[in-house]
Amino acid sequence: MQELVKNRKFESGIPSIWEKWYTGAMHVYAYPEPGRVSGESSVAIEYPTREAGKNASWAQTVNIDRTKKYKLSGYMKTQNIVGDGACIEVDWKDVNK
Repeated sequence: MQELVKNRKFESGIPSIWEKWYTGAMHVYAYPEPGRVSGESSVAIEYPTREAGKNASWAQTVNIDRTKKYKLSGYMKTQNIVGDGACIEVDWKDVNK
């Protein structure tokens, strides 16, 4: 996946390839965020109003070969989580349908 996900460590800032997505009140998207695991940069999402049932994400569309296997991994640091918690999520869309 390393060659498929662009700027995967956020070393080049936040280019337009990374989209911000949220429900509910506006979230605070931070870059760079201190406390990274490796490299120079990381990102953060803060939700000041703490509405239950709402969420936010950084998202990137990646085209893959359906005949290959891929492995995705990452790190997440959380603090004062409310509601259902935090996750790293993969959604897919079949462009042939």
